[in-house]
Formats: sequence, C-alpha cells, structure tokens
Amino acid sequence: MNRITAIQNAVLTAAELDQRGIGRSALDIRVKNGQVIKIRRSAYAPRLWWDSLKPSEGYLAEITAYSKTAKITPVFSHDSAVAFHGLVNIRVAQQVNIIGTSKSPSKALNVIRHYRQKIASVDANGLQLTPILETVVDCARIWPFRESVTLADSALYTGTDQDALAHALTSVQGAGAARARAVSVAMSKHSESAGESITRLLLKESGLPTPSEQVTLTVMGRNYRPVFLWWDFMVILEFDGNIKYGQIFGEREEIFRAQNEREERLRAQGFTVVRTDWDEVMNHPYRLIVKLKKAFGQR
Repeated sequence: MNRITAIQNAVLTAAELDQRGIGRSALDIRVKNGQVIKIRRSAYAPRLWWDSLKPSEGYLAEITAYSKTAKITPVFSHDSAVAFHGLVNIRVAQQVNIIGTSKSPSKALNVIRHYRQKIASVDANGLQLTPILETVVDCARIWPFRESVTLADSALYTGTDQDALAHALTSVQGAGAARARAVSVAMSKHSESAGESITRLLLKESGLPTPSEQVTLTVMGRNYRPVFLWWDFMVILEFDGNIKYGQIFGEREEIFRAQNEREERLRAQGFTVVRTDWDEVMNHPYRLIVKLKKAFGQR
C-alpha cells in the first residue's frame, strides 16, 4: 500500500464510521477524549496517526477529507493537484485548491476555488485533478520563481514531455505570463532532485562558470554521474543526502555511505569534490559560492 492510499484509508467520514459500528454518540466521545481528530466537518482520523504525519502528509489528509465530504465531486488544482500528482512542492502547502465554473469563493473552511470557464481533469488515486501540464502552468503563474522551477523540473523528471511543457508555459497570456515564460527558460530535464534544481539556479545567479550536469564518469570500473562537473577545473559538486524526484526516502545512513565511497574514488582520480546540502543552499548560499571559488582557484 502506497502512502497516498494509506492516508485515504485512514481518513473516514461520519457515515463510514457509522458503517463500522461507531455511531454519532460514540464518535463524539472519542473526539472529546482525544482519540479521534475532526479534520473538517464530517471527516475524522485517529489522533495518534494524525500526530505522526509529516506536514506534506497532513496536507494530503486535508485534501482527502474535503474530497470525501464535498457535495459535488471537486477538481483539485494548484498545490492540491501537485500533491496528488506526486510532484515536488518545496513550499508548505496550507489550503485546499479546487477549480470551478463559478466565480464565487468557496464557503468551505480553508478551501480556495479558482475560476475556469472550461475544466479539464484526470483521475489520480480516485480524485479528479487538473492535468500535469495545466497544474504546472497554474502554479508557475503565481508561485515564486524558485519553487516553480523545482516543480517543473520534477514534472520533467517523472515523464512530462519537455517540448509540451515549454509550449504550455510560453503560451500563457495575461496575469503570470512573464513568470511562466521565465520558468520555461530555467527548467531542466537533467535535475533529479529539488536540491539539484535549487543549486542549479543558485549557480546561475552567482555568475560562476556553467557546469555540465549528470555527466557519466567511469572511475575504477564504476560509472558515476556527478550532479555538477566543471571539466576545466576538475571540480565536482555533490549534494549530501540527495533524494531523487520520485524516490522513496531510504535510510539516510546508506545514502551517505554510498556518497562517501564515491567521493574517495573521484578524489583518487584527481577531482576536487565540493559538498553541499539543503541547509547551505537554502539558508547560507554564499558559503557554497565561496567553497566553489576556492576550489576553482586551486587549479
């Protein structure tokens, strides 16, 4: 059972609980004593399970709760479609996003309704979502640039056609058109993780020489694909604890062990390996730039 299915099975409506023998009175008692949490009207989940969720999982549960209690089958868009398409959102999503042909705002708590004259949707995990191309474009029009590029990269990595996405982004008219075009120029099919996407943008902004991405190196009989490589300087930039787009989070110790072994072999062949991580790229980017300039100067 995958993560999304597990969440959908854990969030139950009052009617579903009643079918399982937990009537209204018993349910009210469980909510009052803290055994059960009320996610929204007529949607519930076990408190211990709810408290164990990561923010991204809690958001999936919020969407599930709304989908199970809405009077009309909703079509989810923007952040909500991103979540159920399995794409990357480095922002912490807060509100459920739906689209509709009505211009009036949603009356449901914590739900944003976006207006659309015509609605296209696809089925994913039993929910109706805006298609991936439309979802990326919708977000690119209003999200910050860095977050939008990371989303576009994750869509490309998980199989979205680059030409189709570029066409969709550059065809936007009206509000957000310039944002969407900028994302089209900056996105890359080579980035395999959010960390790589953000690092690539940082390197471009810094004015450093442009590196090669995901080049295959054969070292001591093994093939390696460094995240970024500067051939002229024999410098490689690696991202610590790198989790690829679409990859299930594995044991961090195993990831770091493999990275350390790879670094030893690369150094033995004359490469300078510079390491960075999520905290440095997001919060202290100048430190990475200084490290790279120092590595370049050693050649």
